[in-house]
Amino acid sequence: MTHINSAELSSFTLKKIVFTIVSVLLMTVSAQAQNYCINVPVDFTWSCEEEDNAFVYQNADGVEVYLCSDPNTPLSFPITIDVVVEEFNCSNPAYPGVVKRISRTFIADIGNLNDNTGCGIGFVCGTQIIEVVDIQPPTFISVPGDVTRDCFGWDLEEYLLAQPFPLEYQDNCGTPDLVNTLQVVDNPDCPAAQDFIWTFTITDGCGNTAEAFHIVNVVDQAGPLIVFTPSLLDIGIPNCADDVVWPVLSAIELCSGYTVEWADTSTITSISLGCDNYYRLSRVAHAVDGCGNNTFTDFPIIVHDIEAPFFTSILPDLTISCEDDLILQA
Repeated sequence: MTHINSAELSSFTLKKIVFTIVSVLLMTVSAQAQNYCINVPVDFTWSCEEEDNAFVYQNADGVEVYLCSDPNTPLSFPITIDVVVEEFNCSNPAYPGVVKRISRTFIADIGNLNDNTGCGIGFVCGTQIIEVVDIQPPTFISVPGDVTRDCFGWDLEEYLLAQPFPLEYQDNCGTPDLVNTLQVVDNPDCPAAQDFIWTFTITDGCGNTAEAFHIVNVVDQAGPLIVFTPSLLDIGIPNCADDVVWPVLSAIELCSGYTVEWADTSTITSISLGCDNYYRLSRVAHAVDGCGNNTFTDFPIIVHDIEAPFFTSILPDLTISCEDDLILQA
């Protein structure tokens, strides 16, 4: 039998206690020194209208923490979300078409003695990137409709002042810029006709554009108004054909030049109205303007012999006796 004195017993007990403490510390350090890993949701993109702030700052679905040596066994740790938002508005060439870049870093406080994810000792983290992109062009809500105006009285400035332009537009990511241009297109076949074409171009911050148009067609669709001098009223009713004087022709044209003439200088239509010296004469005047609009106007003259015939000469009065022979000479 081995005998241990009290001094030896005390020394043995102390060594055992120290060994036990060291063993516990080593076991704890070993446990805390294990590598922890984290899975975070995959990166994705949003359009501007899909952006969801509640999701960005609150949703941690899909985040998993586990021992790197045992990825099939997720562990439960509180997760905090650190959000960084970079506003690019499509101006950063490194991120073309990106309005903003959202970095969501998920952090778990695991008390780990290792820093294997770059978040510092005691933490494990992973980052998800959400890019908000703008590939959709802006849209027009309302655009003034095309109109047609007659060339007579057309004035561009008056039109612009008198016409409200119900031009409305929108963009899913912001307020687009508007540029409008005016093009005037002449009609080679009609000097009085023109097309006034407004082009409205809206461009968003990412360079997406949309166009709309407003067109005013200025037209000349009316022929000249033929003027007869003297007028029919001034001419009156000639007594016979030799008294007929045809009027001089001119015209009133409001938008362009014109030519006017008798349609056929050799054609005079005569219609009897009851007797040889009561009839209607007519001629057709023709005018055409610079846009090819024609006017044909019939000009009638009534010839009516309402004067009785008269003697141009008669025999002088005579006094004769019964026995004289009567000789009449014309």
